[in-house]
Amino acid sequence: MIFYGWKTKTVFLAPMPMQSCTRCGAPGSQQLFMNYKSVHLYWVFGVVTNRKYITQCSACRNQALLPKEEAAPVLTTTPTNPVPFMERWGLAVFGLAIAVLFIVIKAQH
Repeated sequence: MIFYGWKTKTVFLAPMPMQSCTRCGAPGSQQLFMNYKSVHLYWVFGVVTNRKYITQCSACRNQALLPKEEAAPVLTTTPTNPVPFMERWGLAVFGLAIAVLFIVIKAQH
């Protein structure tokens, strides 16, 4: 029996430079979030299928999609990737483990 599924998560990345909100006009800080979808096998081996960058006003909580090109300067200042390793590379690790197992079995015969 194969267990598979998908999930969507939103994680905080970094504060954005100060700018006025397009909805409420408050001169507050915007926050950058990443919304991503991942597909997983046995809840461990996953791969990210879709990433969207979202800004949120700290005053009115209005959200807006942000193109990756506009988010890139802020992303270079964040030290680590917030997506866990096995959600990003889990299916590749699983495939590599199967390949190594296959090679070991073939070498023994």
